[in-house]
Amino acid sequence: MANKLNRDIESGEVVVIDKKYHNKNYQDLEQRLFIVSAGFGMMAGTMGTAISGKYVADGEECRREGYEINSDETNEYQGKNGKFI
Repeated sequence: MANKLNRDIESGEVVVIDKKYHNKNYQDLEQRLFIVSAGFGMMAGTMGTAISGKYVADGEECRREGYEINSDETNEYQGKNGKFI
């Protein structure tokens, strides 16, 4: 499983990184919104899990792992706000 959404992620799509991968000072949803730009973790059927992108809150560019995505929060966020900003 390349990512917790169990589907392909489009470039530019916003996902929510799970709280357990963040410092206690960055637990708010707004601090965990991540815009995915590249990586094998974007594709559901690959062995690779890396995803690159940037945080919405501060624009920090970094690498995350597809298994760090919180699928429930991502689906809820995208249902209310859409996949893209």
